[in-house]
Amino acid sequence: MTVAAKAASDAATTAAAFTEPPATVTGQRSGYDIFSGLPVPGGLSELLWHDTQAEVMEALHHPFVQALAAGTLDRSCFQHYVLQDLFFLTRFARAYAAAIDKCGHTPQLSAAKAVLAELLLGVDAELKLHGSYAAKWGVAVDEWVWPSAATSAYTDYLMEVATDPETSVAEVLAAMIPCARLYGFLGCQLAAATRGAPRHAYSEWVETYSGAEYLASPVMKEELFDKIAHTVPYDRLKQLYARAMQLEVNFFSAQPNGPAPRHVGLLVCDFDDTITEKDTVGVLMAAAVEASVKASVAPDTSSAAADALRQQLNAKVKSLADNYMTRQQQLLASLLPAQDGEPAAAGNVTDSVIDKPYDKECLLAFCEALSDFDVEMNQVVVDAGCLAGLSE
Repeated sequence: MTVAAKAASDAATTAAAFTEPPATVTGQRSGYDIFSGLPVPGGLSELLWHDTQAEVMEALHHPFVQALAAGTLDRSCFQHYVLQDLFFLTRFARAYAAAIDKCGHTPQLSAAKAVLAELLLGVDAELKLHGSYAAKWGVAVDEWVWPSAATSAYTDYLMEVATDPETSVAEVLAAMIPCARLYGFLGCQLAAATRGAPRHAYSEWVETYSGAEYLASPVMKEELFDKIAHTVPYDRLKQLYARAMQLEVNFFSAQPNGPAPRHVGLLVCDFDDTITEKDTVGVLMAAAVEASVKASVAPDTSSAAADALRQQLNAKVKSLADNYMTRQQQLLASLLPAQDGEPAAAGNVTDSVIDKPYDKECLLAFCEALSDFDVEMNQVVVDAGCLAGLSE
């Protein structure tokens, strides 16, 4: 029997052993759209999701994921991914079985046991799906799948959490939810981005993870988690959740023959509309001062006169820089989120965004406000005449 088939069989057998009726998936919260790919709102699962947006965005924009969406992913890369994911899912099934064992015969966890048993059957379905992927892509699964370092790191982590006698069911779920929720989010995001585009080899993958049948799984986990996790310190849950989310990103990065990683750099647009890798405003202002001195002081004039004018102009430049920094701090204090009910302090604007949820619309408005501010302050410099003659 193959690894995938054995895991599927074990999953079905374990789940069938529970006689309690499975819990139904509602996911019906006011205004909640399951096809957004976002967590069930109003609970701890949503807070944990917001607290790991850096990892989520890293996954969404990962070259592997983007190539998958575009249909340009190397065939051998996807074949390796399918095999590694098969191995991962066998361990995922074992983690569910461990969580079910933790429920024991506690009356308060009887409903949780039923939900976990149903979720375990969902892993069985996903294993079968990957088995069909493997057959379609010519991937042989008749022999033992040797996990990569990234796969082992992830599965070892899951099993360590799941089999630790001191961990609760909620803690196990905190380590397992990121996988299900992230795939649902990626599926929905990629489906929206490629809607109307021609189909390609990986369209089925996108359709699977953006479909209602799959999206029911993370909803079930989150609804259960939100009911039972309140007794666990939030920092502990966040530690487990964030670690699993980073391991998801590492899993994408570890696939061989994938797209080259992208390196994001910083480009600076200066007063003269040139774009450079470093901020050269200071160099431009120093050059402007020297140009003004050269244009205003006759060659036969004493150096003392040139030095005096240079000092005067440098003081003017410093005054403009100080004014810019003061105005910028005031702007940031007005734009950034309040901290503990108070406006963000001008001198402590960085602290005001720590542990805040990612908000795309707010970020766009913030960038627009900064852009308008820079246009305004550039005009202040132009009006001051400090740049006069620089381009001559």
